[in-house]
Amino acid sequence: MIVASLIAAVTFWSPAPEGWTADLRYAVNRAKAEKKLMLVDFTGSDWCSFCKVLRKEVFDTDHFKTWAKKNVVLVELDYPKHKRLPDQLEQQNAQLGMMYSKIVSGYPTILLIEPNGKPFGKFGYSEGGAEAWTAQIDKALAAYQPDSTG
Repeated sequence: MIVASLIAAVTFWSPAPEGWTADLRYAVNRAKAEKKLMLVDFTGSDWCSFCKVLRKEVFDTDHFKTWAKKNVVLVELDYPKHKRLPDQLEQQNAQLGMMYSKIVSGYPTILLIEPNGKPFGKFGYSEGGAEAWTAQIDKALAAYQPDSTG
């Protein structure tokens, strides 16, 4: 599968916020070990206004951090305009952006993704704060049936 070949080639330092990783290989291995989905944030961290609001109102809160530790592996895929990412990270994010281009049409887009790369739910910014936001994800997680093919 495309994700497997991509992650086999990439391991690097992760500039993602605390509790998050930008390293897909690490995230996939952790998700498999913990039997969790990955919550993948496609963001434009230095230019996307709703990305910044989502980070402040949801991702940076104690509620979200506690919820995430129990429920998902956090992955940040950043597409900045005003800062440069390490080359390997930029390459990984470009490939993943192309791979999920039919699903990710704007920022922020947050996907729940199985360790095999199959997406299972799409979210964005919505008002209401961390509790309301995680409640949306909880509904999707409650309906989740693992893909037995991958």
